[in-house]
Amino acid sequence: MLDAQQYAAIGKIAVGCSRIEYLMRYFAAHYVGAPEFGIANSVIDKFAMFRPTKEAFERVLNAIASEYPALQAKVQAVRARLTEADKLAQTRNILMHGLVEPDPITKKPTMYGRKPLSCDQTELDGLASEVTKLYDLFCDECGALLEDLSDERAKLIKPI
Repeated sequence: MLDAQQYAAIGKIAVGCSRIEYLMRYFAAHYVGAPEFGIANSVIDKFAMFRPTKEAFERVLNAIASEYPALQAKVQAVRARLTEADKLAQTRNILMHGLVEPDPITKKPTMYGRKPLSCDQTELDGLASEVTKLYDLFCDECGALLEDLSDERAKLIKPI
């Protein structure tokens, strides 16, 4: 079965994906102009899992791109990170909901779920590191979009 280090790496992956999910809620609320987290939960259902949260966040991004064509590149950068996050979340789901069994041929532990996944410590640590880096990049991309969105909104406000 898995050892403590493998479980720790899987935990880091799960927590990293949860942090990215939090960022989606946080930035969705700020993008619609409501920074309070309670309002964020009205933009994205507070009980939604990763995929529905991602889909709701994408709707907010689509609205931004529609209203502010000048922000297309920034929106696309956030979407690219979102695609990466979705792939990692799918891997997280396999790790969290899979069944660890020894491979009948190699006798090494293998994660079985929707598809077999390696339980190799190096790979798990690599995924944990990847999620952490993606969180930072996603935060940076979302923050840059928020700054530019604020600037675009300020241009619309005419002085009295």
